[in-house]
Amino acid sequence: MGALLGTFVGVVLALLSLRWSRAYLVTIQSGITISPWLSFGLIMVGGTTSALIWASFSVTSALLGIVTCLLIVQTPLDLLVRRLARWPTLLALLAVSVIRILEAASDARLREVITQFAATAALLAILTVFYRLSPQSLGWGDVLLVAPLSIAVTSVRSSLIIIWMLTASSSAALHGLVLWRRSGSRHAPFGPHLLGAAWLVLVLSV
Repeated sequence: MGALLGTFVGVVLALLSLRWSRAYLVTIQSGITISPWLSFGLIMVGGTTSALIWASFSVTSALLGIVTCLLIVQTPLDLLVRRLARWPTLLALLAVSVIRILEAASDARLREVITQFAATAALLAILTVFYRLSPQSLGWGDVLLVAPLSIAVTSVRSSLIIIWMLTASSSAALHGLVLWRRSGSRHAPFGPHLLGAAWLVLVLSV
């Protein structure tokens, strides 16, 4: 019964997140719609993730919920118009930061969280340099997206940041290869891969 209720809550949140994504699409470029298959897939992700969270609630599962909502909002935007909305990313950054700080304060692990925030800042600095050198291959929205995702991933274990980035980069490279073979395009949107890899790491850690 609990899993069923959790799934229902997840589906509702997924539908609300998709509605937010569609609202951004309308403002960016009229006439673009999210395909039924993509919508169905994202709703399934929301429902199954919520059922998992409902089964074993923890700080990690709370962060997973935030990352899942961010994934559902941002993925259609980056896939369809190659843009990421700022407000969802900034709200997610605020939410994961507050959760991590409150957790650190209650468990006397402030030094650990500071270290994780420092690792996030270092990764952001590296990606900002990369963005400045090659803005065509990495957008500013991708750089901003790394902040909340990095904090969420390192909450499990700091070393997971390497696995997360390798998974995202490998899947993006494979996506780019498929696009090149099909249409000659060499640029695949990186945001969905960052989001998907972070979601996978957190799901396996709950």
